[in-house]
Amino acid sequence: MDEVVKGRNELERSLAGGADADRRSLGLHGEDERRPLPLTGRRGFAVWDSSSSDLVNWTEPVRWTERGTTGYFQEARNGDYWLVTIAGRSGNHDLYIQRSGDKGKTWTDPAAITSDPLEDYLFSFRIASDGTFILLWERHDASVSGGPLGRSTDIYLSTSADGIDWTAPELLTPETGEPKNVDTIPSLLEGPDSQIYAVWLTSRVRLTKPTVVGVPVWPHRDLSDVRRIPAEGYAVCGQTLSDGRYMLAWVAKVSGSKGGHDNFYRILADFNFEGFDPVSHPAAAP
Repeated sequence: MDEVVKGRNELERSLAGGADADRRSLGLHGEDERRPLPLTGRRGFAVWDSSSSDLVNWTEPVRWTERGTTGYFQEARNGDYWLVTIAGRSGNHDLYIQRSGDKGKTWTDPAAITSDPLEDYLFSFRIASDGTFILLWERHDASVSGGPLGRSTDIYLSTSADGIDWTAPELLTPETGEPKNVDTIPSLLEGPDSQIYAVWLTSRVRLTKPTVVGVPVWPHRDLSDVRRIPAEGYAVCGQTLSDGRYMLAWVAKVSGSKGGHDNFYRILADFNFEGFDPVSHPAAAP
């Protein structure tokens, strides 16, 4: 049954009972309203900071970035803020990083993490519990139909000990020798014991629709251990609940709707990656 969820406490109450719940809609759009309510009334991509103690009343938003950028924010163990953004400063889209030592009041100039002639676009950023910076992103050729959702897409991984020096981009989706697959919309999930998993939507698994797959990347790393994640859409995120269960959430098309999408979730007894169905190899269908 659809539920309107107002804040984390009400959400956790609604999830009580049942270890492995069926997929449920969060019902954020409602029956008649197809668009989420705006928090700011402002238009144009940019990263803004605003906080709330009740998810109803919010502080006045403060803009962190120039217009035309969007990004992910993380707080490091020493309290510094780090912000990774996407921007087209070089003529194509690359990923940039900034640091704030005063809780977002001032920021360093954006420093490029990527500089490839292809488009580095959809991405996910996380600072692990040991302080390691992890960046996962989708790269595509803008001249190929579909852009970030088309058949030129690949998934790349890079890490850093300090947010300044990064490892060379590592391809997670090698070619198969078959017509190009779609690998896109990456996310970083944190499972038990602070283990980080890279997940993304792929057409490499030969099912009736694209499938979400994942690999462990930090601190345990095995890029050959590819498994299907039990989410049925895109933009996957996850959270360990206070009772030890794990919530997976994603966006998917609403059945029977004319192009409408909504947010869905599933509750797992735990995030047992080894118990998920394996995929033989990221470069080949099982």
